[in-house]
Amino acid sequence: MKLYTLVLAALLLGACASTEELELEPKELEEFAESVTLDDVWSRDVGSGQDARYTRLVPAIYGDTIYAADIEGRVFALDKTNGKIRWEVALEDSVEATGFFSALWSSPKPVPVSAGIGVSSERLLLGSYKGELIALDRNNGELLWRTQLSSEILSEPAETAGVVVATTSDGKLYGLDAETGKEKWMFESVQPVLTLRGTSAPVVMGDTVLAAFDNGKIYAFEAETGLIQWEQRVAIPKGKSELERIVDIDGTPRLAGDLLYVVSYQGRLVAFAASTGRPLWGEDASSVQGPSSDYNQVYIAGAMDKVQAFSSSTGVLQWENTDLLRRELSAPMVWGSYVAVVDLDGYLHLLDRNTGAMAGREQLGAAVRGRLLVDGDLLYVLDNDGELSAWRNKPR
Repeated sequence: MKLYTLVLAALLLGACASTEELELEPKELEEFAESVTLDDVWSRDVGSGQDARYTRLVPAIYGDTIYAADIEGRVFALDKTNGKIRWEVALEDSVEATGFFSALWSSPKPVPVSAGIGVSSERLLLGSYKGELIALDRNNGELLWRTQLSSEILSEPAETAGVVVATTSDGKLYGLDAETGKEKWMFESVQPVLTLRGTSAPVVMGDTVLAAFDNGKIYAFEAETGLIQWEQRVAIPKGKSELERIVDIDGTPRLAGDLLYVVSYQGRLVAFAASTGRPLWGEDASSVQGPSSDYNQVYIAGAMDKVQAFSSSTGVLQWENTDLLRRELSAPMVWGSYVAVVDLDGYLHLLDRNTGAMAGREQLGAAVRGRLLVDGDLLYVLDNDGELSAWRNKPR
């Protein structure tokens, strides 16, 4: 459930809610002197995009190829330099039929893809609303295996050390054999009574899997066995109501060397030593998106869509931009000298990394729920309508 829908529902249930309390309209965009231009290098239609169930499909890059998928089970491989489609496949559900004539006249339905794309040297990894984890050959899209898990998969799977890992919406983390798709281990977290819709994607570091859950905790697992190497709490639930006590970690943690940055909803932004789990610093913060970082700062789209920058060494707030309040921002992404976000109307905004000042703006086709992707000097954006585009920035 989106933040504003959740907050608005709570306010409407309160008999004493005032008109001022219900004013949650997006802030109007203001003109500014742009210091950078945005050039559309290429754009390509890659299917039907995302649906209304808060899917967060993201593209993935391996070598000179970028991969993308849509809600109807279509998977695309494109040349990352020009957007030319190299291959395309359509994933199909098995036919649900109870008799001979039913089977004869029934046709397969598309797989309702809800998560992906994860990528490794050999495989593409996707998840479905029906809880299927699907592996395709990275070179041609051929189906390698599909495994039924316990619940829908809402964040992209990952692979390391011969193990594919995926989080399900019922708070479980699965480890599957990467060659066969057979389950090797499973971890089940303690789920709160009320959670936001979404899950954090697992992050891999060597033979370690880092995974965060709706209970406000993050764990490190041995990939081969699923044994817990360390666990830490990012946020502690506070308040009397279940609504006040939501501390979901739905954004993907940011791994930078041995530094791990994690942010929760209604909780904290915390830096850990990824190898040991030792907390380095923590600051009050709230976000349903994952952080981004560079050598000096960590960036989040915080409460009410304030874009915030924190010192990566101390956690001290460096700057805060309030020009995009309540505009339902994507997760921020560091791109050269800028921080990029996309809002609910499909505007791509660039903020100066050092000051937080608005630097550039360009209208895209639609809003973006998934993460932005940077490779070299290009920014790749998959919008909610299924348009994949590549962008380059340059100072005016």
